[in-house]
Amino acid sequence: MSTVRDRRPGASRFPGFLLSGLVFWVPLFISMYFAFTSRVHSITSDYSDVVLHAFAFTYLTASLGLAHFRNASRYLAAVWMVAYALFIECVQYFLPARSFELGDLGVDVVGILVGLILLRIVILPLLSRLQRPPK
Repeated sequence: MSTVRDRRPGASRFPGFLLSGLVFWVPLFISMYFAFTSRVHSITSDYSDVVLHAFAFTYLTASLGLAHFRNASRYLAAVWMVAYALFIECVQYFLPARSFELGDLGVDVVGILVGLILLRIVILPLLSRLQRPPK
């Protein structure tokens, strides 16, 4: 008795692809909620705004590159994240309790660069070692 194998491209890696996508999209929507809400949350008020921006954009850039730009240029992830940072700041310009701040945009770009560096130097080499078959 033979088993039928799914021949669709990427079919064997679907659960991993779904998980890596969720690792990016869920935090993205959470960060959007915090960026657009006018309420101050106790979870975010305990930390510096600069630290939150840098950490969020470092994580989001690395996870976007891992989830959607693994085989393409990772610089596309940086372009998308810079566009997202601009989008957030432009929307905040029109919100009554928020404002457009170039400082936030600068910290976002630093976080994006750190995310690219982590992706290239730490995350991708580590994953390639883990995915190699044992000798």
